[in-house]
Amino acid sequence: MDAVNIVKNLDIDSYSAIVSVGGDGTSHEVINGLFMRPDKKKIPLAFLPNGTGNDFCINLALENIDKGLDYIIKGDIIKTDIFRVLLDWQ
Repeated sequence: MDAVNIVKNLDIDSYSAIVSVGGDGTSHEVINGLFMRPDKKKIPLAFLPNGTGNDFCINLALENIDKGLDYIIKGDIIKTDIFRVLLDWQ
């Protein structure tokens, strides 16, 4: 949960973007941290795949770190929907 707390409490006005380097778990924490911010401020997120599965990045056509860096350098944006899933296991 470190990434959640870092992003949630970050002085967001000091940055132009947040770059998440890791796998699906790290991406999940960064996104949740952004949406848990008490001030509701948003900032662009960039993802560099460096985990085991990297399904989130692969679905965004970010197959490797070099491809992700290309997007960041060019300033390209991929818009994606964010959704919430709640499971009630009985």
